[in-house]
Amino acid sequence: MQNLSPTHQELKQLPHRALSLICTNLYQLYSSEDTGEMRYTGRTKCSIIKRRINHIHEAENGNTLKCCWIRDVHRRGFEVKTMLIGTVAGNGSVEERAWIKYGREEGWRLTNSTIGGEGASFVSIATREKLRQSRIGKHLSEKTKEKIRVIRTGSHATKETREKIRNRLYQIRPMGFKGKHHSLDTRKKMSIARSKEKNGFWKKHHTEKTCQILREKMLGKKRGPYKKHK
Repeated sequence: MQNLSPTHQELKQLPHRALSLICTNLYQLYSSEDTGEMRYTGRTKCSIIKRRINHIHEAENGNTLKCCWIRDVHRRGFEVKTMLIGTVAGNGSVEERAWIKYGREEGWRLTNSTIGGEGASFVSIATREKLRQSRIGKHLSEKTKEKIRVIRTGSHATKETREKIRNRLYQIRPMGFKGKHHSLDTRKKMSIARSKEKNGFWKKHHTEKTCQILREKMLGKKRGPYKKHK
């Protein structure tokens, strides 16, 4: 592999901030129980000590193989330690992938969930199908739904995000439903599905205040002409 690491003299001539922008630290995690086996290979622009602390915090609630391994190490009374592989120029994607590949070829029990670099997954098609099958028929509990509702309450997508979603939908369905019409059979089914008790607004009425707000919103807006579709 071509050595892309900057020389010691070049590093000394750079200010600390510039150094953090162009250089990346490659590191490995291992257990104090067995210093001979590396269990995780990663890269970071911050110090490896700070990155180790981040890994430990992530493991408190994480469900990845790495998080489970870290919790297991602590449960057995040992520590997760870091070892600096080296400092390379750039973002270190190529070097990280190379180290992960080398480790797996050597039989290391790495807990990395991807092949490294930009995080491309190496999960096989068979494994993906097993995961898909295991989730069929499962639904979120009411407690989980409530947590999601609380988190999302009051949050709104930015104009930029809405534009991205709109463009993505146009790519999937270029014209959406424009120029198309529901058949009489479909409209009848939709009507039945929303009639009486099935309608969330069944036997309810807008308050006078709400009616006034709706009235003011519609003032000045053009309505129609509407076409009747056969």
